[in-house]
This record gives sequence, C-alpha cells and structure tokens, in this order.
Amino acid sequence: MKKFLLSFLCFLLAVGGGYAEEVEATLSFANTAQRTSFSTDQQVWEQNGIKLTNKKSSSTSDVANYAKPARFYKNSEIIVECTQGKITQIVFDCNSTAYATSLKKSIGNAATASSDKVTVALDGSSKEFVISKLSDGQVRMDALTVTYTPEADGELSKPVTPALTAGGNFVGSMEVEISCDTEGAEIFYTIDGTDPTEDSEAYIKPLEITETTTVKAIAVNEAGESRVATATYTRVAAIPEISFNEATFEESVVVTITAAEGTTAYYTLNSKTPTEDSDKCPGTLTLKANATLQVIAYDEDGYASPLVKQTFTKKASDVSGTPIGMATLVKDATDLAVGDQVVIVASDYNYALSTNQKSSNRGAVEVEKNESSITMNNEVQTLTLKSGLNSGTFSFYTGDGYLYAGSASGNQLKTKLTQDDKGCFTINIDNSGVATVNSSNVEVRGLINFNYNNGSPLFACYDPNNKQSDVSLYKVDISTVKNYVLNVTSAGWSTLYLDYNVAIPENVTCYVASEVGEESVQLTEVEGVLPANTAVIVNAEEGEYTFEVTEETATVESIMAGTTKNEYITKDGYILAQVDDKVGLYKASMNGGVFLNNANKAYLPASALPASVQNAKALKFNFDTTGVEGVKVETAGKKVIYDLSGRRVNEMAQPGIYIVNGKKVMVK
Repeated sequence: MKKFLLSFLCFLLAVGGGYAEEVEATLSFANTAQRTSFSTDQQVWEQNGIKLTNKKSSSTSDVANYAKPARFYKNSEIIVECTQGKITQIVFDCNSTAYATSLKKSIGNAATASSDKVTVALDGSSKEFVISKLSDGQVRMDALTVTYTPEADGELSKPVTPALTAGGNFVGSMEVEISCDTEGAEIFYTIDGTDPTEDSEAYIKPLEITETTTVKAIAVNEAGESRVATATYTRVAAIPEISFNEATFEESVVVTITAAEGTTAYYTLNSKTPTEDSDKCPGTLTLKANATLQVIAYDEDGYASPLVKQTFTKKASDVSGTPIGMATLVKDATDLAVGDQVVIVASDYNYALSTNQKSSNRGAVEVEKNESSITMNNEVQTLTLKSGLNSGTFSFYTGDGYLYAGSASGNQLKTKLTQDDKGCFTINIDNSGVATVNSSNVEVRGLINFNYNNGSPLFACYDPNNKQSDVSLYKVDISTVKNYVLNVTSAGWSTLYLDYNVAIPENVTCYVASEVGEESVQLTEVEGVLPANTAVIVNAEEGEYTFEVTEETATVESIMAGTTKNEYITKDGYILAQVDDKVGLYKASMNGGVFLNNANKAYLPASALPASVQNAKALKFNFDTTGVEGVKVETAGKKVIYDLSGRRVNEMAQPGIYIVNGKKVMVK
C-alpha cells in the first residue's frame, strides 16, 4: 500500500508539473581510477554521483578485481548508491550472457535479463540498492547505469555512506580522512572493529594511525543513519628493490637487492615464501640457472613488506655441458627393452617431456620434429626404461626418481625416489607410432597424455575416458650423441651424471653411493659401463677424461641424483667437496633455500638418508670392502703404495682406500 501511495503521489506531481525529470548516470569499470577505496574487507568505485561498494562475505572470500571487467565473487555483497537522488532503475552491463543470468538469479524477481544486461526497476523511494549475496557464482561487469529522480529542495533523506581514504598498505604512519556527500550529516567512527553508532567517537579531523587498523564510519542526520563504511590500513615495511639487466640471460645474471633504510631483506630461490628465518639478502646475487627470486623486508618493529617476486630464465639453447642428439620414433613396443633411453613426445605437437618437474605434473619443451625423429635439446628429459614391479610393465627412471601417476581424482604426473605400482606402465604402440602408456594401478588416473593447456603445455596422467592429446615414444640414437669430456681437478675427485650410456675410461674409477650409515656413505665401484641416468662419484688423477658413448648397458643402482643442466635444487642435499683436505659429501650451503647443481654433476638428496642422519653436516666415504677383513685407518706414510686403479703413488694424499704393502688401508 505504501509503495502504491508513493507511486500515485509521484504521478500526481508529474501531472501537476512538479515532478522532476529523471536523470541517467553511468559508473564504468573501464578506468581503474574509478576505484576510490580498497581494503581486505571491501572495494569502492565512484563516478558521476554513483557509488558501488563490494564487501567480502567472510574472512576467506575474495573482493572484486578492479580491472575491466570488474569481478565480483560468490557470496559477496554489492551496494549501489546514488548521491544525487532516489533510484528508479539500474541497468547492469555484464560481461556476458552467462554472467547476466547469474546476476539475475542473485537479485530474484525484481530483475529482468536480456543478453548481457540485467535491469532492476525500483520505486524511487531510496538512494541505494543492495544485493546482499551473489548466491549463484562469480559475476563480471563492464559498467552500470542508474536512473534517478533528483532530490527536491528541502527534501531530507538518510545520508549516503561515508567515504574513507582508500585502504591498503602504508609505511610508518598515515592520515585517514572521512567525508560524506550528504550536507549537514555528522560522522562517527570506530577503530576497534565494532560497528559505529551515534555514541561512538565523532569525526572532527583526519585520524593518524601507526599500526594496522580497521576504520568503520557512519553518517547520521535527522532522517537516520547511513550504511557502515569500512577500510583496513595495513602497516608494512618499505618494499625492497630488485634490479638486474635482463630476466632472460645467457651465462649468468647479476641481481642487486636494495633494502630501504631501517629494514632488513630476506630471500628465497625456491617456491617457499621468505621469512625472517630465511637467508639475509647480500648486496648482489649471481644466478646461473632458472630461478624464482622472492624477497621480503622487515622493519625494526617487525612489520613485513609486501613480497617482491622475479623469475629468471636461462636460455635453453645456451646451457653448456649437455649433449645434443637425435631420437627415433618407436612404432613397435617389442623394440623397447630394459636399459633403453627414451623420450616422451606429443604425437601432434612439437613438444617433449622436459626436465622440469612441476608441483603436480611435468613440464614440456619445444623440440624440432622430423617425420620419424626429433632433435633433442638441453631441456629434454631422457628416461631410462627399467623393469616394472608387475609382469609386462616398465618404469621410467629420470635420474632422481621414477615417473608415477599420482592421484585417483587429479591429473598428476610426479617423480618418486622409489618404485611402486603407480609408476609401473604398460606400453602399447600402434603402427603410426601413437603410444598408449598406462599405469598398471587401476585406482589412479594413469594414462600419460599431453595437454597444450592454452599455451602452457604440460604432460600429466588422465582417465582413459577423458584423454587429452596422444603421446609417442622416441628412442635415443646413441650414435648421434657426443662423447663427454670430464675435467678432474688436482683434488682427484669429481661427480658425474649423464643421460646416456658411456664407457668408463682407463685410469678412472667410478663409484655409486649404495647406502648410508650413521656418518658415512657406502661407495661401490662401477666397472666397464656407466649406465644412463646414474649419478656417480669419480676418482682420478688431475686431467681430462673422455667418456665415450656406448650402446652397452649395465644394471647399477645409485641413491644419488643428478641434472643435465645447471639447476637449483629446492630440497636438502649433499654435494662433493674438500674441506680441510678431507674429501666427502657435505651438506649443501643453503643459498636462498636452494643450492646450485651444475650440468652433468651429481648430489645426494637428504631424502635418501635415514631419518637419524638427515641433518648431518658431512658424510665420509666408506668403500665396499667385501671379503677383506681388518681394514685399518691410518695416516699417510712412506710405504709401497698403490691406489685402487693400480697406479703407484708416492703418498696417500687424499682420503680413500689404498694398497699398502699388499694390504688395503683406508685413509680418512
């Protein structure tokens, strides 16, 4: 009845010539300058006397993005206000028909939808319209147009919602101003999180805040109270600066990190967010491999700065130390055998499985593909076929673990240090070369496929009923792979990791790490052939040694891992080093949460160690001395001495096992 009388009164005024002409005003999201306030609680846009406020529905929900189109998320609240008069109609210009349909469902019967527009007709009794909850899902908008009746002279309405200084981050201190477009309205505010009333503090002058604060305000006149305006101001430390010449580099890039006065910066080079427990930033960092640098600063009062992040990429074509070779398409599964080195390639795309293990899938690298072969580059992951745990299956060994299908509900392709049935695959290949590679564990999504993923290609495991793009297997053509030359320094020790089979040169001894004790790692000699993807420790006199490519293979197990390119390792590990003339495996010096493993070098993952020794600072070498009793530990002396390669030496200058007067002697 009230609405009818009001409408009738408006009709009489119009007939009598006293009805004000309606006015249209548009609020557009095309220009980010229209966003006048932002906080973790809400965002505000204002233009042409129209104000839109988007409030979070809970402490965990998102607020709207402010770039065109503006995005308003499910369960959030939208308030449209007109400071110039009372609203008779609102037209929401949604970004698509789907968003318009979703918005109409949230508004209900008061709205009509046509294409990407939603129209709401109002009775002209209020200056605001509220959508209390976007219940149907996300909505995107390009603009909205409000039709309103300007206020008549002397007409008194409730005040519009006050405007606060835009929320966000500040350093040190800041002033917060509160204003209201309704003339004569008084403003009251709180800073303790409670909603203000007329009994709250009256706003007289700008507020000075020096710590993280949420300010709430209302405007009051004789007609009543406005809605509550909210803004949160978060104190932070000054943002540190990262400067560099180029993010994509050839050999290395020097990065300068500058912390503001009164702050200390910390950094990581892995996916972990830096804290005060992370490494302090030096003046400069020299990066030699792909890395994601994250920097944060803390001031003297313990406030943290916003996180600064920069990704650095080394050009793949310029990564040194990794041979380039060819791989040939496999068209018959019977051509595959344990020990073969293969590459997984997208059948219909020029992408191969890369060495990049992502959080839940494997990366892809572009390759040159001919009719029946590919040219491998430095980023391609070469896999060694090993016997699966189940009959008729293979496992794919990467050098630091086995590929496996990781989930029954997600499309995961991961790497695990040890074998299990999720990483045992059946391989079937049709005469065109398309390979069906499926995990023997029927409880997981196990079909290896390629997904172009809108320009971010990847390899993952899928349900066969929801397959993506097919893959093929290519066998590495050993004859095209270059021999590898290893330089051994005067220390007499090195590590080596190659993704193809090589013959061990004369006068060189290679050891695999087979197990770890409380303070030492057991080394077992490898004879003749070093199999692909096998990480070893090398002992030889100073000089260069050529490891020739061979088609021969061998069965060798090593608990060490390696990389074919310069790569930052984001997990704890041990690297070969000489400290105080003692050669051993030492805990890698944590550098931004990672350590650099150079191309074709090996390291020992801490995860391969028993839990009791995973925090050991160093591991001594313990050589496999099966059948030899009474091995003694002595210092070097003048005796008839041979090393394990049969070379006569003058002294036992390095730790290891020597033949002294016909007996084995260990030197630590």
